[in-house]
Amino acid sequence: MKRIFSLIICIAMLIGLSVNISASHPFTDVKEDTWYSAAVEYCYSKNLVSGTSGTTFSPDMSLTRAMFVVILARAVDNTYLEYTNISFEDVTVGSWYLEAVEWAYQNKITSGTSSTTFSPDKEITREQVCVLFYNYLCSKGIEFDIEEGILDKYTDAGYISKWAIKGVEYAVSNGIISSTSTSKLSISPKMKMTRAQAVQMFMKFNENLPKKYFTISMDDGITQDLRIIDILKKYNVNCCTFMVNTGLYGANWEWVGQILGKPEITHLRFTEEELRSGIYDGFDVQCHTRTHPSLKAYDDNPDMIKEEVQKNADELYDITGIKPVGLAWPGGDNEYTEKTIELVLENTDIRYARGIQNSFNYKLPEYFMTWQPTCSVQDPLLLTYANNFIQADATEDMLFYVWGHGYEFDDRDLYDDFEKLIKMMSEAGDIILVSNTEFYELYKNEIPSWK
Repeated sequence: MKRIFSLIICIAMLIGLSVNISASHPFTDVKEDTWYSAAVEYCYSKNLVSGTSGTTFSPDMSLTRAMFVVILARAVDNTYLEYTNISFEDVTVGSWYLEAVEWAYQNKITSGTSSTTFSPDKEITREQVCVLFYNYLCSKGIEFDIEEGILDKYTDAGYISKWAIKGVEYAVSNGIISSTSTSKLSISPKMKMTRAQAVQMFMKFNENLPKKYFTISMDDGITQDLRIIDILKKYNVNCCTFMVNTGLYGANWEWVGQILGKPEITHLRFTEEELRSGIYDGFDVQCHTRTHPSLKAYDDNPDMIKEEVQKNADELYDITGIKPVGLAWPGGDNEYTEKTIELVLENTDIRYARGIQNSFNYKLPEYFMTWQPTCSVQDPLLLTYANNFIQADATEDMLFYVWGHGYEFDDRDLYDDFEKLIKMMSEAGDIILVSNTEFYELYKNEIPSWK
């Protein structure tokens, strides 16, 4: 899936909508009490759509089958223009929808309205849209749920074409379509799809598609973070979480450079005054304990867990205004135990914690308190992992998580590769950039903190 997030952008282009920078819609023909008002507001508030004029949305204007297939092809497969054969008699050479229709046919997303016709100019119906969505998901092997007997309660379910039943079942089960009547449950399978329905259905379809997320974390709160922040700001990216020790203000760990054999490399933490000056303004700041101890040493001392972890959180809140719920385990995964995890959960506000055992995959964490990254920023295959992630077809939610320390950038001269990484991620249309905490908030009801 190449461009999930561009899905609604393509809709905007092809159904006469344009990107608008305002967040509140001006449409006099979209009243707050209409069933589609929330969908219009959703798309408009994300700067995705405007109207057919400065004050109208034209919710009842319809779409053709050709328009819809082009939207889908452009949204999900950037190779669709390579499909230049013609399989339908009513799709002619030079038509603006030829490649998209052929793409849909060759990938078994559509079989046409007959064995020889596609009917490109015919208005598309609700059941046809459901089938196209369903067939696309099946073609990509994307898993989804269908509620058994979901159509039994709809009064007009008997009017659904046999070939469309599975598609409609999927769409109803996953909230892609809902009743067209307030007095009775009605699917209206043969009804033409309007602009209002298109915005509603594509919004819901987009929400149901597997997502690809990218996040970063950097430990220790050291001076190299300034250059890292400059790169992030250059690309208007704030998906990096900085893990800071508040009990080591201004500490200079000269031994780090000595161990590396490069005494010129510094490991100098910011002072409290420097942190209060707004170094991390606009970025997520979370805990790394106050003094970077091995927390398993306090498995029989809850008071020290509070001192190192919760006090770290309280001090960061005082400095940044951010109330931490996350932690980077100091010293890595050998420096905490299951008992440590339990004590942290019982005695602090922390609900997720990152380790350092690189997974080298894009799977979501099983538990947030043992959250492992994909790879380190100093991994020689970093850009390969990034490219593989960009090219991957998501059949389930995916996460690319990079972590590191600022001093490693000086040691391995990583700044250029890091900038390439950020540029790649920021320009990939289907990747959602989030901080560690933003990702946690998105999934905290699905992924438990601990067993």
